[in-house]
Amino acid sequence: MGKSGVALFFMITAFLFFSKILDSKDAEIDWGKLFASRVKRIAPLYLVSIIILFSIVWFMSNGILVDSPAKIGLDAAKWLSFSQFGMPDLNGVKDTYLIIAGVSWSLPYEWGFYFLLPLLALSAGKRPSPPYLLFSAGALLTIAALVAAGKTPLFPYAFFIGGMAAALLARQARFRAFATGKLASCVIILSIVGVVTLYRFPDRPLAILALSLAFSLIAAGNTLFGALVSGSARMLGEMAYGIYLLHGIVLFCTFHFVLGLPLARQLDGLGYWLVICGITPLLVLTAYAAFRWIEHPAMRYRFGARRASRLWGIGRLFSWTDRTVR
Repeated sequence: MGKSGVALFFMITAFLFFSKILDSKDAEIDWGKLFASRVKRIAPLYLVSIIILFSIVWFMSNGILVDSPAKIGLDAAKWLSFSQFGMPDLNGVKDTYLIIAGVSWSLPYEWGFYFLLPLLALSAGKRPSPPYLLFSAGALLTIAALVAAGKTPLFPYAFFIGGMAAALLARQARFRAFATGKLASCVIILSIVGVVTLYRFPDRPLAILALSLAFSLIAAGNTLFGALVSGSARMLGEMAYGIYLLHGIVLFCTFHFVLGLPLARQLDGLGYWLVICGITPLLVLTAYAAFRWIEHPAMRYRFGARRASRLWGIGRLFSWTDRTVR
């Protein structure tokens, strides 16, 4: 269920941004602004979650340096890079990744898709400027090298393809007409239930196709008998990133510091789920606070494309190269 949820998250990303490309028509896409919007959306709350992770590690280490400062600095840098280089243990705390439930594994794929967007825009008849195409080509070669070396699996990128297909299908009148019917709602439910019951991981072709079909129907207007347009669903949708990033921290603190591991190990199934149900409102309130005071202000913050590009250290180079080519 968890991996299928992340798969749908990837599809949402691909659907939204490939739709932006398709909707841009003859207008030139402001790639600097697009990348800046992703930084504002993803980075602030992620950095907050990592600061909390660092604080928990420091507390569990009793403020004592177990590893050398150089090693701690290098390991911390890997975490701050959105786990692009792994999720190493920090300062001798075993399985540090469990503090955030290891959820940052998905972010490198998210960034990888963003970096591939200029190349993907070619398939929609767009012509990004050469510097962004070169940058995107470099990202493609890097991903291909990591896959070839066995450092990263390829199948998560199939979900992005599913989201792009949904963007195309949602523009077909016949598909939209079918998607809004009750039969389509039943197809969605059967597809998702089938995947989560028949597959441990949604990495098989049929599982990927089933999830892609379910998402495409939703993207084309299906509301699952009205459930997806309710006020609570919309609110939880806005807080979804916060719930995803912070739920591991809430779980970890509950079982390690509130209940304590000895008591947690004695819980039966019923006791475990009672705890989960009890802390769910706390998680939702935490995610709401994070959205209101961290995510939403960051998304509304405005800065120019040139300043946004400088965040990547390539703004001036891209700007000068683009003028020279033109």
